[in-house]
Amino acid sequence: MKSKFLYGFVLVFNLGVVGCSQSNNNLEETINRIATSTEDMQNDLKSDIQSQFDNNENLKKYHIKLINLTIMKVQGNSYKGLAEVEHEGDVHKLTVDIVYDGANYMWEIAPSDLMPITTKKSMRELDGAIKDLDGLAQEYSEDEEDVAEQSMPEESESEAVEAIEVEKEEAL
Repeated sequence: MKSKFLYGFVLVFNLGVVGCSQSNNNLEETINRIATSTEDMQNDLKSDIQSQFDNNENLKKYHIKLINLTIMKVQGNSYKGLAEVEHEGDVHKLTVDIVYDGANYMWEIAPSDLMPITTKKSMRELDGAIKDLDGLAQEYSEDEEDVAEQSMPEESESEAVEAIEVEKEEAL
């Protein structure tokens, strides 16, 4: 009886090992298929993302250039991407959320990821406006000084002191 039990245990154990071995081959094929489809998706998305940067009314004024895109499968049909972009000499990293059903994909870059790029240009424009206002304020200030000098009678300091002393004496 013990030998039948032992024989059955060895048989079941061997089937499990063989099953795992076959699963490893399937796993390797699956990984290769995913890697190939991820690379294909990466190439398609690179051109699509760059096209959006070049043609989208809200983005084209920033002249963003996609340098690199790396995609990893997260779960099911969800992928995450890391896009490296260049804007005015600076490299920025943007997170790309991707859904891929095997034939079609949908992607999104969160607006908050683009803020360092969009605010940089806005801040530069604001700095320029502030400098312009500072220049206008300086001109206005100089014009006011000129007007004040023209409206005051020209007296020497000693004449002004003398006039004040005379007024004091008369008051006494």
